Amino acid sequence: MKFSIVVPTYNRAELVNECIGHNIENAGVDRKDIELVWVDDCSTDNVRDVMMGFNPDIIILKDKNEGVFKAYNAGYAAATGDWIVKMGSDIKFPKDWLLTIRQYIEKIPQSAGIGILINEFFDRADGGWAKEITTINKMPVRIARNFMGVHAFSRKLFEKVGYLDEDFGWYGPGDWDWSDRAMNTKELLYYIPGIGVHHFGTGKLNLDPGRKSQCTAIGSDKLDFKRKYTPNRIYYNPNMVDKYQKRYLEHQSEKEFPSVGLAREEYPDSEKGVLMKIMTNRRSQRIFSGKKVMPGTMKLLYESVRLAPSSCNRQAIYIRKLNEIKDLLVGGSGWINGASRIFLIFADMTAYKSPNEVDFMPYLDAGVVVENLYLMAEALGVSCCFVNPNIRKENIEEFNRLYNTEHNRFCGAMAFGYNKKSAKAPPKRDILLINRQ
Repeated sequence: MKFSIVVPTYNRAELVNECIGHNIENAGVDRKDIELVWVDDCSTDNVRDVMMGFNPDIIILKDKNEGVFKAYNAGYAAATGDWIVKMGSDIKFPKDWLLTIRQYIEKIPQSAGIGILINEFFDRADGGWAKEITTINKMPVRIARNFMGVHAFSRKLFEKVGYLDEDFGWYGPGDWDWSDRAMNTKELLYYIPGIGVHHFGTGKLNLDPGRKSQCTAIGSDKLDFKRKYTPNRIYYNPNMVDKYQKRYLEHQSEKEFPSVGLAREEYPDSEKGVLMKIMTNRRSQRIFSGKKVMPGTMKLLYESVRLAPSSCNRQAIYIRKLNEIKDLLVGGSGWINGASRIFLIFADMTAYKSPNEVDFMPYLDAGVVVENLYLMAEALGVSCCFVNPNIRKENIEEFNRLYNTEHNRFCGAMAFGYNKKSAKAPPKRDILLINRQ
């Protein structure tokens, strides 16, 4: 289960640093289960530097300040998670907050939205917000009367409710509008009792007070009109469908049809010929010239690692970049003297779910990455060499101290540079088993 945490920012770097770092650190789930989607609404302070420190998975940097609803919508459109978490940049969650949400989802799979009340505003959870505490599948819940503030919602709910109405322009009435539409779906929405979030933003909002007051007044009139004349209103604003829905539908298509081989048109002969030439010419190079591989070329090599397929889409392979490596491996630096850059290839063993997977899948996944690197290197005119993962017995302790981590398995190294002399093409054997019987 993947959670897309959507965080819009506009200035307040110090507050963002305190809150977002705390929330990610105290989520209680593995970072690989979180897709951090950050939308910066054209900030003028150093908040962009701060947010980059949290390694967001999706980054949207706007060149015009257009308000929090447009920022959230841009984040929702880019998010790919099974559940989306609406997180302000000025709130702090309690410890293990996302783990708690996941436990509720697992115990109550029919749920579509899970909210956490803001202590300073809604701590009473009175009749306007939620009913008294009840129990569903042995989990204590408050059934929502309105669904606002800090919450996680499922793809199922998002498909019905859609995006925030950007015409509201600010918090308050626009949040109430989204809540109305969510409640109209009749899906199960509730708040978790006994925990709350702390909101720091009161009194520190970046919006000019006069402008905020004007936006709220206009928004309240708009909400009253919609409630009076379209109480069971359609969920999607047509403008938003045009603006955002195309991206969302692309994500849905990727989810429903992850393998598009049957629908893909055959590549032209010219492109097939180029690929065959690359496969024919690629070689392992063991004598490098020392010439440096430039950053732009390295970036394409990194991308070939990112795009490599993996078993069950575990995406368990990671690389560590080095400029040189001590002679700790069998073959070691004697094979890669003069190389410009070395990749150490590791598999995150926590990604594999069964003993059979643990035994062989890390090396299979790493092998696919290695082949992608070989092909991309040949296409870029770069020489490379794979060094097997055998570590000299006397060097295992030092290797682990320098490079390894507890949950990673070392799967080999790749060296990149430029060749001193051309490698000869070895003869290739027949691969049809029937001809060997």
